[in-house]
Amino acid sequence: LDCTFDGGRLVPAEVLEADAGETHPGAGVQAELGLELSVNKEEFVDGLARVGFVPAHSDGPAIFDYLASGGAGVGITAFQALDRLECNAPRASLAEFRSFLSERGLSLDEAFAIFAANGFQCDTFRTTVTDWGFNGHDVDAIFRALDVDGSGEVSQTGFRTLDLHRRMSEMDNLSEAWRWLLGRCGSIETLVQQVDTAKSGSFTLEGWNAAIDRLSHPNPDDAKKIFDLLQPLQSCRIEYALLDMFDKFDVDLIEASLPSIRIPQGSSDIYAVDFKETCSPTVVVDPGLIFSVLDLERVGHIGASEFS
Repeated sequence: LDCTFDGGRLVPAEVLEADAGETHPGAGVQAELGLELSVNKEEFVDGLARVGFVPAHSDGPAIFDYLASGGAGVGITAFQALDRLECNAPRASLAEFRSFLSERGLSLDEAFAIFAANGFQCDTFRTTVTDWGFNGHDVDAIFRALDVDGSGEVSQTGFRTLDLHRRMSEMDNLSEAWRWLLGRCGSIETLVQQVDTAKSGSFTLEGWNAAIDRLSHPNPDDAKKIFDLLQPLQSCRIEYALLDMFDKFDVDLIEASLPSIRIPQGSSDIYAVDFKETCSPTVVVDPGLIFSVLDLERVGHIGASEFS
């Protein structure tokens, strides 16, 4: 991005001070004419890569197009527009808010009725949750995440996504617990030896929990929930192959897969055995695992309205 370091401080080229050392060759002309230096798309992406932005080459061009607003270059003024972006609350914050409602003894439908009594808009939402003593993430960001159609008002369908956000946040915790297990054991094969001491080719909940305790997992509750996630896919015993599948588990991939899943018209309930047929061939995550994530009530089927 054509910046320099001055004593550890990142200095944009167009505001270099006289004693800051080397100046940009066009800085004087720019100041005299009231112009602003800018970079083209290739320079912008290359600059993002140099400063360590990992998805620079995949996401950088789209970021450039957004900031350039149809122009050929991005200057410091356009780049500073990033400070004004209003982002949605992350999964963990939405899960925190869902737990806050549960602690107040409110179901989602009960909470929605309260928020919607005077119109479920950002101002009334902010006032209500502040009065309730919610001190979590930016309330406006939570509202934006729940306003799924961007209408400025949260619908009941949008509000119900809080359960899914909490579920996805739980999946993040399970993924972290799994990574610890693999790091501790070194491989899935070694983990299998820990959970299936009888060498039967599969393992039970008791064997899994015993291994978690034996390995002194720092978050045993999350680690033990991995079995619960995999269990609906088979019986009370789990085959080794499911661990290989879970090793490829990616919460973001599951979330990205949801819009491509279409349920048959007229369906009332979707069962695990039929769920695979509703998944698009482009869905790269195992449909059984997606179903297990979405089956919030752990009853083996999902209501069509809840799925939508």
